[in-house]
Amino acid sequence: MPKQTRTLAIGAILGMKNLGESPLDMVQAVRRGLPYQSLAKVAEALDLSTNQLAQYLPVTARTLQRYQKEKQKLDRDLSDHLLQIARVFARCREVMEDGDRARRWLQTPSLPLGQVTPLSLLDTFTGVEMVMDELGRIEHGLVA
Repeated sequence: MPKQTRTLAIGAILGMKNLGESPLDMVQAVRRGLPYQSLAKVAEALDLSTNQLAQYLPVTARTLQRYQKEKQKLDRDLSDHLLQIARVFARCREVMEDGDRARRWLQTPSLPLGQVTPLSLLDTFTGVEMVMDELGRIEHGLVA
């Protein structure tokens, strides 16, 4: 999938039609701070509650409630991490060719990933890269 199309897919997962069409647009959106609604959209895409999604973010569920109540934009670190999770899901949907299959794969323990669920690794950027690398191997038929 071309980078422009992938960026649009990430924007759709985040519920942001105005995210832009390039990775640089995503950088600028993160710097401005994503709206709280993006968090709710990612949780919905992954079929998780916002409290469940909070487990994979550098923030507590209580802090997320404060963002929602005060209608604040998410801070830069939280915005960036949320965007990375949306990026993983967009890539997973692309590789699995189906949203339901992508969600199931993210929630199923993976032998190549140390017998943990790919979703459980999304709380760190290193884990995000591990999951992205595994998706690349799957796409190219290099499944362990």
